[in-house]
Amino acid sequence: MPEIRIAKQETLLDVKSTAEAINGKFGELSARQDGFPFQHQIPYSARDGMGWQVLAVPPDNFQNASAAAFGNDIYVFGNSGTASSVIRKYSVVTGLWTNVNPSPLPSATLHKSIAVVIGSDIYVIFGLDTRKLAKYTPANNSWTELADAPNTLTGAAAGTVNSYLYVAGGAGASETAFRRYAPGADTWTDYNALPYQAASAMGGVVNGVLYVYSVTANRMIMWNQNFDTWTQQTDPPVALGRGAHAVFGNKLIFAGGTSAFDTTKRVWFYDPVADTWERTADAHYTFYSGVGAAISGAFYALGGSAPTFHKMASLFSLLGKQSHGEVKQGQKVYYHIRGVDGGVMVDDAPIASGGTVAQDGLLSTNIQAGFGVIRGWVN
Repeated sequence: MPEIRIAKQETLLDVKSTAEAINGKFGELSARQDGFPFQHQIPYSARDGMGWQVLAVPPDNFQNASAAAFGNDIYVFGNSGTASSVIRKYSVVTGLWTNVNPSPLPSATLHKSIAVVIGSDIYVIFGLDTRKLAKYTPANNSWTELADAPNTLTGAAAGTVNSYLYVAGGAGASETAFRRYAPGADTWTDYNALPYQAASAMGGVVNGVLYVYSVTANRMIMWNQNFDTWTQQTDPPVALGRGAHAVFGNKLIFAGGTSAFDTTKRVWFYDPVADTWERTADAHYTFYSGVGAAISGAFYALGGSAPTFHKMASLFSLLGKQSHGEVKQGQKVYYHIRGVDGGVMVDDAPIASGGTVAQDGLLSTNIQAGFGVIRGWVN
């Protein structure tokens, strides 16, 4: 009879935990009282093993802001307020937000800004029909205004090549403009114009090469630095709107943004080496006019029609270790491992199935590879 009872509980727990995993609740899959079964499951994913985690609501709605990853922090410039000059910092280590107040404060709005890291500074192009450029230095929390851009660059794509800032497109005087900013000389230089209009554009630098996706024209292009020419690349399978995006690993990632009412929440990787597009794990939200940043092996997406903050990483990063509650000295732990490489621990010390708990501690499971389940119980 006890075996039948446990089997029934396992079945119920299996259904519940699978639903929790699919719905993106990547915290503890179960926290059971003593004597109850425990389970740690990673469901199979056909989308290259990636998954999304919903993080705590951020202090602002960062729609139409800009973001840059620097060290262990994500700096976000502006928010959905059209007069915003707020700068906030999120630590991926502590999970805490900090309000950044550089001296002097920015003299213009950061709404619809663009932020790019060059060396030890973050260069920010101000938004909303201004031409201002400034750099923020995290080391001393200072803000320095630089030479104005030749025209407004709202909605442009930007990236760094050989310590120069390149900006393509934007809703300014010319939607095909392509310019370089030289930090040492504090000057702007015109380069060969884009082959397509790009009032709204996204992109980034992968392996020293700048890639630009024109939202306006639905075209992906690559800049040939040696010849100052543009090469047509493979366009995405569907037209993309301006959403959260970044360079993630050696690929470009585009999350959501098709429209304010998009319900598909599709996320795409663009692989510049293979010149191919691949759909990855769907998001839980559409990041319309949102911002993104990649740091520490994860992609963070913010913004949209409401304050929201999400993280995408491998399922093993999100679900790799789970806590199941406290066990007492003298209790026995029994478990089965199915389809995965992993183990069961008490206070991070491995315990064999049928083993006796040596002292009070925290029971946890860890999955290093594979898609499946570790299921067990404590007597």
